[in-house]
Amino acid sequence: MSKQKDIQVKPEMIHLQSVKLIRGSIESGEDIQNEQIDSFSTDFEVQHGIDMNNHLIRFILGVKFIGLTKGGALLNVSAEYNTEFIFRLDNFLDYMVNKNEETKVVTLQPSIVATLMGIVYSTTRGIILTRTQGTIVDGIILPVVDPLKLLTGELNGNLKESQKR
Repeated sequence: MSKQKDIQVKPEMIHLQSVKLIRGSIESGEDIQNEQIDSFSTDFEVQHGIDMNNHLIRFILGVKFIGLTKGGALLNVSAEYNTEFIFRLDNFLDYMVNKNEETKVVTLQPSIVATLMGIVYSTTRGIILTRTQGTIVDGIILPVVDPLKLLTGELNGNLKESQKR
């Protein structure tokens, strides 16, 4: 376990083991035209887990969109994407700040958590953009955000718009 406040992340020690699109869907009322959609109300859900024995960290990022008009009115069009990422860290123990034996909760340094969440979010942004191009929503671009705010849930309800390409 690291006694330091926050050690520098070593990218060469991070290995992306798996990326999976768990769910991807777009739903739209028959009366919706692409031109009506100006932007999207966006909500996030993040789940994560740690396998200490194998030095693995798993993230599932869920993103839900509801179409908005220029005036901000909700449209009958929505999309939902869930992606799963599994990382292996060669130097896992260096990032461990605390391990509660009783509750089995492990706390990692913010620098590694932010780095991994940044990779998850950026990769998901690309997946969603390519999956939504040529559909009724015509390419959704997730905005740049603070990855730690995704984990704390600070962005839910506060991020009102994702852009249409």
